[in-house]
Amino acid sequence: MQWLKAVDESLYVDASANAASSNRMERFVNRNKTVRSLFSLMLLWAAICSMILLAGYWIERTWLRNMTQSQTAIAYYDQHAATLADSYEAVDFAHAYPFLVDRLQAGGLSILDIGAGTGRDAGWLADRGHSVVAVEPSEGMRNLAKRLHPHSGIVWVPAQLPSLEHQALPDSHFDFVLANAVWMHVPPESRPDALARIGALLKPNSSAIVSLRIGPADPQRGMYSVDPSEFVQQAMDAGFDVTPRGDFPDVLGRAEVSWKVYELIAAN
Repeated sequence: MQWLKAVDESLYVDASANAASSNRMERFVNRNKTVRSLFSLMLLWAAICSMILLAGYWIERTWLRNMTQSQTAIAYYDQHAATLADSYEAVDFAHAYPFLVDRLQAGGLSILDIGAGTGRDAGWLADRGHSVVAVEPSEGMRNLAKRLHPHSGIVWVPAQLPSLEHQALPDSHFDFVLANAVWMHVPPESRPDALARIGALLKPNSSAIVSLRIGPADPQRGMYSVDPSEFVQQAMDAGFDVTPRGDFPDVLGRAEVSWKVYELIAAN
């Protein structure tokens, strides 16, 4: 390193172990303990910065993945709204929910239909005198549903789980919540928040019906896999009493798909 000294001696600092100099900087850097401490602090700072950057990368990656899945699902339903309506509307509410027909035959309830799709269920409920808030994030589906079920008792809301943010969705407002064929679209890490939000929307002692799609996920439709035992545990952790309402074959006739239905009863 002597060539550096030859280039510009005024800027040269001798940091060798045996350097003896009147220069304060040279004497400072020759203190072994000082050099080791400074080097250790530099390494620690570099490690902290690396951890912060890595954490930020994974958080952003997870957020983008979930956003991509959500956007994929909405785009799919926007694009195929008319085609899907033929199959959805062909199945009557009473066939899809035989255990709810008698219970919901009489009107007067405030009902939240999450993932309302073509409005089949919202229309059936509104026809029986219930006040229905129908949540559907797909604009294509909402527009089609309004044409198929132009009922004054239905309020259409563009929102989605887990947040369900909208002025038409106040806390402790609903007597009943229906979440049919929607849970597979909720990112796994967001499901506890989704259950907490459903609990906040329900009146005390009211309940929600949630159907779980059992079968291979369809990436084109922005789906995640669903574990029924995990769902039950998360629902109990959210403060619900959980009651199974049965196992059902797929009403659209898909051999690889079946459904588990649970009723979640809100705490007092």
